[in-house]
Amino acid sequence: MKWCKQTISLLCLALLLSNTGCKQIDKLTQFDYVLESECTIPGSFGVQTPFTLFTPEMQTNYESVFESENTRKDLVEEIRLEKVTLTLKNPSGADFDFLNNIYVYLKDASGNEREIAHKDPVPADGSQVLEMDTEPGDIKDLLMQDKVTIKISTTTDEVITQDHVIGIRSVFFVDAKIPGQ
Repeated sequence: MKWCKQTISLLCLALLLSNTGCKQIDKLTQFDYVLESECTIPGSFGVQTPFTLFTPEMQTNYESVFESENTRKDLVEEIRLEKVTLTLKNPSGADFDFLNNIYVYLKDASGNEREIAHKDPVPADGSQVLEMDTEPGDIKDLLMQDKVTIKISTTTDEVITQDHVIGIRSVFFVDAKIPGQ
């Protein structure tokens, strides 16, 4: 009976260690992928004026990122958005209080687009950095394109007289298969 309990205990320990080992191996093929861009909100919009802005089309460079992470496009299982941070770069001393709401979309060269983040309402707290609420779901179909554009739709709740330059930093979580599995 003692031998049976020891055997069961060892089997349970081996199972626990093998499961933990698989999770550690999976982490070797998981990494963050960062895209950065900026857009300018012209200083000529009035109060409650909805408008849409587009960043310049940008190279995704996903192949070089995947290569540096020792993976390939065909091994990627999922890409999801983890974080979008907007930073007001200019004018100096300005804040995001002039915005009522803001929606961020990722758009590929074929015209496919998906909302990836939003903030509605934008808090009027004098902040120059805005952490967006992200949308769940796999967006690898959009990010595995050679070029993408970030589209921003927003409504102001204050008159602005100067151009406002906004930096956009998006962090994506990439999960790839282990080669040979």
